[in-house]
Amino acid sequence: MLDRRFWILRMAFQVFNGHAAFETVHRPDAPPGGERRIPAGLDDVWRFRLRPGNGTVRFDMPGWRLGYAKDAQNSYAIFKAMKREGKVPANTRFQVSLPAVNSVCVRIVVGICL
Repeated sequence: MLDRRFWILRMAFQVFNGHAAFETVHRPDAPPGGERRIPAGLDDVWRFRLRPGNGTVRFDMPGWRLGYAKDAQNSYAIFKAMKREGKVPANTRFQVSLPAVNSVCVRIVVGICL
C-alpha cells in the first residue's frame, strides 16, 4: 500500500530506474537499515536524465506493466464489498485515475520534458 501513497512518483521508479537510456541523478534517501523507493517528500523524489548519445528512447518491453490496472481491480473488489455491506452508499460510483506522462516528466526527468 505504501507504493500507492506516491502513485505518480511510483511510475518514475518503475519506468526510468534501470532503463538503459537514463541515468539516476537522485534516488530517495533510504531509512536506516532499509531500501526506499518511495520518497519521504517532494524534495526527495527520484530524478533521472537521458544518458549522452541516446536520441530515441523506447519503452516497449514485452510483458512489462506499471501495475495500475491490477491496483484498480483490487480497489474495485474492496469498493464492491463495502457497497454490499452498506458501508458505501448504493449510488456511489467508482473512479479510476491514471497519471499523465507530463505529471511524471516535469519533476522527474531533468532536461527532457517541459
